[in-house]
Amino acid sequence: MSTAQPVVPSVFLLVPGPWEDEASLLDALATVTLPLGTFDDGPIAADHVRFGLVQDPAGFGNALSWSRDGQRDELVAAANACTAAALIEVGTTLDLAIPTLRKISEALRTSGGVGIRVESSGAAVDWPTWFAALDASTAHELVHHTTLLVADGKVTYTTGMHAFQRPDALVEGHDPDLVSVFCSFQVVEDPVLMTGHTYGADADQPRRAIERWPDYRFGPDDGRHNPFGFWRLTEPGVPGPVTSDPLPVIIPPLVVTLAAAEREQGRPLTQEEVEAHVADGAATMVSAIEAIRLERARGYADIEPSLAWGQWQIARSLA
Repeated sequence: MSTAQPVVPSVFLLVPGPWEDEASLLDALATVTLPLGTFDDGPIAADHVRFGLVQDPAGFGNALSWSRDGQRDELVAAANACTAAALIEVGTTLDLAIPTLRKISEALRTSGGVGIRVESSGAAVDWPTWFAALDASTAHELVHHTTLLVADGKVTYTTGMHAFQRPDALVEGHDPDLVSVFCSFQVVEDPVLMTGHTYGADADQPRRAIERWPDYRFGPDDGRHNPFGFWRLTEPGVPGPVTSDPLPVIIPPLVVTLAAAEREQGRPLTQEEVEAHVADGAATMVSAIEAIRLERARGYADIEPSLAWGQWQIARSLA
């Protein structure tokens, strides 16, 4: 198995407010009894908090213009009056960061912060909605308000689920309720999901096979890019790939092996060559839950061996 250090997940928040410099922002955070650092201190540590200040003379109204509930004119106007914003990073996932986020949010709201944007999705949230989501009995409200839905007539998908170390969801056609409920299900129920499993929102709904695909929607340098990919929910009755538990996990990850092979050969791999790497890859049999743990520690999902050719075309285009 790989000896690489586990990747620390983190949550980024943007909070427009009246702060003039990092010193005044640090004063605002004085009541937060947590390990605080700046973005000059190196990578985030688990359960630590980093902060910084960004400036925009034009204001931050545009940054807070998208939410699950449509544009909130008062929030946009308040953000547009701010030429500075706090950038906060917390070294854990959104659902596990709730106590820390509450302390930080209270301090920033008290010192004049007008609302927040969750950088993993771009979702804007006003303070009452934000605190209600943090205080809810389950993570459903938090998932709902920190992710966004996109529907273009051809597909419907979510953005922002990597803040929970989960894949996003995508379905053909217009079905926002399906992908929204599925994403909440991932966090609230914490199921062990693998390509080839099936999902139905309830007993009356037809079950759909799920397949994991790389996130082609946003480039790796975009904060909305999900390194865990997205679940594609197929049409009812369409079978998915066969899955097993335990299952073979290829080490090193296929995406690393294929990239190295293309660099060595100086040209794109053919389908036959990709399939040969899949067949020849050294695999270890692990339980499905252990495969998920390995993936989260690594910080990204590998391509699926049974869908390697099509998924490699996406992964290589993002490199």
